[in-house]
Parts: sequence; structure tokens; C-alpha cells
Amino acid sequence: LFRFNEPSVCGTIVGWMCSLFIKQRLYELHSIRFPVLMIHGQAGSGKSETARHVIQPFFGDISAMLRVDDITSFAFTALGSSSNMFPLIYDEYKPALFDNSKIKLVSKMIRGLYDNESSMRGQKDLSTREFKIFAPAVVIGESGFEEPALRERSADVFVSKVDGVKFLDNFLELAKTPLTKLGNALLNFTLSLSDEKIFELFKNNMKDSGRVRNNIAMINTGLDLLALFYESQSEELDLEVVKDLVDKTQIEV
Repeated sequence: LFRFNEPSVCGTIVGWMCSLFIKQRLYELHSIRFPVLMIHGQAGSGKSETARHVIQPFFGDISAMLRVDDITSFAFTALGSSSNMFPLIYDEYKPALFDNSKIKLVSKMIRGLYDNESSMRGQKDLSTREFKIFAPAVVIGESGFEEPALRERSADVFVSKVDGVKFLDNFLELAKTPLTKLGNALLNFTLSLSDEKIFELFKNNMKDSGRVRNNIAMINTGLDLLALFYESQSEELDLEVVKDLVDKTQIEV
């Protein structure tokens, strides 16, 4: 899990995935926001393959990834309200090729996902329906977010083609493992934890105020959950070094 790419890349992605199981509980109890995962890097660096062979299998998700440039405003709204745990994976984020309306739409989407906004839509019978945007999301592209407000609302992962090649064998080995079983077992484990325990883990990772610190705390809480799960299986998993790397790289971004 922590050798399919650079440790900071693995730590951020794995921590983000593991924290998805508790993100809705933390929001409903304490209004704690959850970051969008932005994976970016040059062509051929393994961005989409990471989503396809690591993130999706972890949740047992066999659906196709979505293209950012094909999604309409209503589709964003409907998809964003369809789940509060399974991540929506938007590929082909290329802002240089988007017109202003599409750039504004993506910006609105990221803000809505982070802030759990509601959207009102009219129905055929002239009534209205409220869509609550709870879904977590992964955005994949060759460039990351430039808008400061979006950077603050996302966890940034940069994958390098040069560095990624060194971990290719490990990546292929990980892709063969039953990640869905791990995800399912971790979900069941988190359901056995009390709300107080989960909030305590989050508080211990919250070193300062602000959105960026909140995002780091969420990711590192996910890593703590994974370590606790392994401990419940009589296995030791020390992730303090990985947590420090996550903290350092996200602050640098």
C-alpha cells in the first residue's frame, strides 16, 4: 500500500481513501469538511491507472470513470448527491482547453463538494427538489488547481513519470491483491468505533486552524484508522513517518 509510488503520494492517497469511511460522521457531528483529491502529473505518469487499480478496487467500484469535459451542470449535481462514500472519479481535467463556463462549472463543483452545498432543481410538475452534495471526488489531470480557493479545498498529489517507473513492479503486485476485501474489512472496523473515538483521532491530528490543516488532519486520521485496524488483527503498522510526509508535502503545495 505504501510502495506503489513515492511514500508521500501513497500516504496521501491511502489516507484519503481510508478517511472516506468516517467523513460523513465527522461532518454530521462537527461540520468537518472533506477535501477533493487532485491527482496530477505529466502524460503517462500513472494517474488514471492509480484510480483504476487502487482507488476504485478499494471500494469495490467497477463503474467507468467520468470525463470532466463531458459533464453538465445537472449531471454534476445529480452525481454529487448520489453517494456519501463512493468517490466520483473525474478524469481529463484540462483547464487550458476549457472555456470560461466549464472552468466556472468545475470551480463551483469543487466548492460544492467541499462545503456540502445543496442545489435546488425544478421538476416537470413545477415542484422543486433539493439535491444535497455529499459525494467525495477525485479529479485527475495533467495540471493541478491554480485557483487558491480550490487548492485550499483539495488534497494535492503530484505523480512523476520518472519516479513512478521505479515503483512499477510494486504497483503491478498491488493491483493483483484483493483490495476490495481490505476496504470492506476496514469499513466494518470503522463502524465498530464510537463517534467520540473517531473525533478524538481527528482532534489529535489537527495541529492548527484553517482548511489546509483540516485536510491534512482528515488524511492522517485515515492513516490512523488503518493502523488501528491492523492492530486489531495483531499486526503492527507504524505510519508516523508517512503522516509527517503527508503534512510536509501538503503544506508545501
